[in-house]
Amino acid sequence: MGSPAPLSNSTAMTDPVPILAGVREVARDYDAFIVDLWGVIHDGDRLYPGVVEALAGLRAGDRQTCLLSNVPRRLPAVRSRLQGMGLHDEAYDHLMSSGEMTYLALADRSTEDHKALGDRFLHIGGAGDGDVVDGLAYEKVATMATADFILNSGIRSPDETVEHLEELLTEAADRSLPMVCANPDLVVMRGGRLGLCAGAIAARYEKVGGAVIYHGKPTRGVYDRCLELLGHPEPTRILAIGDSFRTDIRGAAAMGFDSLFVTHGIHADELLRDGKPDGRAIAEAGGREGARPTYAIGSLVW
Repeated sequence: MGSPAPLSNSTAMTDPVPILAGVREVARDYDAFIVDLWGVIHDGDRLYPGVVEALAGLRAGDRQTCLLSNVPRRLPAVRSRLQGMGLHDEAYDHLMSSGEMTYLALADRSTEDHKALGDRFLHIGGAGDGDVVDGLAYEKVATMATADFILNSGIRSPDETVEHLEELLTEAADRSLPMVCANPDLVVMRGGRLGLCAGAIAARYEKVGGAVIYHGKPTRGVYDRCLELLGHPEPTRILAIGDSFRTDIRGAAAMGFDSLFVTHGIHADELLRDGKPDGRAIAEAGGREGARPTYAIGSLVW
């Protein structure tokens, strides 16, 4: 339990990160691609221009793609949302989410942490996030006094903040209730604006003394699942593509993957110069996060 430790990186953080005009420049160097969704493929409402063509290019020549999101939903819901935006099943090879990993872990209870959870949970999150426990032998309760653990999938309404949850989090920590976090992200792009995610709530819970079990990037379990889906290619032949240093780039580094950082996502305001990706600023930001990307690109285009 607890947040992943920052990773060291031997590459000189002050050297500018190479900027790609299109992912075609490096695609032939890899056999598989693990691609983030929010901030890379779509903004929560619509697909970004060029992503369909980019995915087609990545998959050419027997290469594979696995779309990997920290969304706290199971795969049928994620797939349906993508289809509604116009990205259909034939556009990618595999799909995985932190919500699916949460469901699998709660169903399996194979670790000591999960065995000790108990059966009754208090949910922090939107009503639509409940599918991560659908069909499982858990009981949703309405009060802290009857809960065995907290299931955290994010904010309950768009205007909710972590501060709104302070009293609840403090009480839960005082009762030593473990928290299951179904989305380690702090923020995400929603319709071009940043929205709060479950990871921010989990980070605050740890600060007030609570214990957290994370599912999703950058934890190893979700990457191991992606490797199974991809047929276990060599880590050095995998390129992870994402817009978060904390989850996408750090997770890739821990697994031994190369990484491609997309700048128009959650860090767009700080990493552009004259509207274009700034390789030195990206290197410095990666240094602060302990995870430098191999390459960067403005948006995922072929």
